[in-house]
Amino acid sequence: MKKDPKIKRNYNYYDLTQGMCRECRKIIDAQIIFRGDKVYLRSICPEHGATETMIASRVDWYLKVINNKQITDKPLSFSKSIEKGCPFDCGLCNWHEKSCNLPVFSITNVCNLNCPICFTYNRNDKKYFMPVSEFEKIINWIIESEGYVDLINITGGEPTLHPDLFKLLTLCQRKEIGRVTLNSNGLILANNERFVKQLAENNVYVILSFNTFDQEISKIMHGRDILPDKLKALDHLKKYDVQTTLLNVAVKDLNDKEIGQVIKLALDNDFIRSVTIQNMTYTGFGGGKFLPRKHLTIDEVITNIATQQKDLIHTDDFSPMPGSHPLCYSVCYLFHDGNYTLPLRRLFNEEEYSSILGKKYLIHPDDNFQQIMQDKINEVWINKDSFPQSEKILSMMKKFISLLYPVDKRLNPFERQRIAEKFIKTIYIHAHMDEDNFDLSRVIRCGDLVPDTNKRFIPACAYNLFYRMKDKRFWNE
Repeated sequence: MKKDPKIKRNYNYYDLTQGMCRECRKIIDAQIIFRGDKVYLRSICPEHGATETMIASRVDWYLKVINNKQITDKPLSFSKSIEKGCPFDCGLCNWHEKSCNLPVFSITNVCNLNCPICFTYNRNDKKYFMPVSEFEKIINWIIESEGYVDLINITGGEPTLHPDLFKLLTLCQRKEIGRVTLNSNGLILANNERFVKQLAENNVYVILSFNTFDQEISKIMHGRDILPDKLKALDHLKKYDVQTTLLNVAVKDLNDKEIGQVIKLALDNDFIRSVTIQNMTYTGFGGGKFLPRKHLTIDEVITNIATQQKDLIHTDDFSPMPGSHPLCYSVCYLFHDGNYTLPLRRLFNEEEYSSILGKKYLIHPDDNFQQIMQDKINEVWINKDSFPQSEKILSMMKKFISLLYPVDKRLNPFERQRIAEKFIKTIYIHAHMDEDNFDLSRVIRCGDLVPDTNKRFIPACAYNLFYRMKDKRFWNE
């Protein structure tokens, strides 16, 4: 038997995981490989061959974050036995390594837009609105399962179209729930000021999609120009001081050059508490049918931000979230008082910063947090010359600590969080997965979970790729 000549590889093999074939949608072996200075996920299907997707633009960044300290906090209970293996036994099964950080409620499949960038499936022809009784059942089960949650997210479709939305929001007014966040494209918020006032009265946080300041790009991303609606929605949210997150879907070579402007908008407005950059993902009705499949990596987003906001933010100001897979979330916290902005990463060492980040999405100002802050105040005071603008740092931190830990009363964790966010702006980078960059090792560490009435939790990306089309509530062919 004649041997084949040795094939010279043009890459370096690093690791093995499991990916997904876009053609047959089967779970298949996948390699993490280095080619030049870039990192690729190489999925190998026996039937359809190998495909590659860049998952990091720099090998050094990838190696740094993939080896970053990670916190495992397994769920308190499991509702599904292992039969077919991950991701087909979601419920959760014993393979899962992350408790629920964020329950994601899809309360409707109806939307008043048909955006090419949408990663979900909207069905205006077969409308579904989650019944109040079903929502209440799920809320009760989440509290029973998790004890308490920092926040829950209500999404869709477009959740502002749900006829019983405010009844659902009332059910969330429980001591075990820190806050409620509501995703919206902003059309209802722009055209119904009274609706925004009701959201403020219910202490709801709004996650407003805001992708571009360019009207032509708005047409590409949303099918029509809705920039005036977005700006009007922001005016209403500001008027009623509704705490807001800007959700920016970043598309490579389209609107990624505007990320810095979106961050500036957040820094210039007190009612905007954070920005989430969500890398474009090609699932649902949109994406691949209308836009070239160009995957933007987390480190590319970080580089864009550091370039566009170079006077305020550097690449090293971002860190992976210890409670998530490093390729799913990166975060930058900034002390911000309107006149002075300081990324927290520059003030604290690796151990201190990891403790501050914790295992959830929001900072937990507990007794340990108080000690870290007090120690840092003392350190800055003793070594003033080592800290640029040390007087501003000391003034801000002392005020921060005095409000979080008043001498005359003890605040609960949720009260402290609401105070803390008045001093801290947050930039999240969140990378969803599609068939091209699906990585099973990321699924088992997912804390963004979709609950249902069968007492199941399904990781969000697994839900989008494997479960949503089977969910008869949303897709009842």
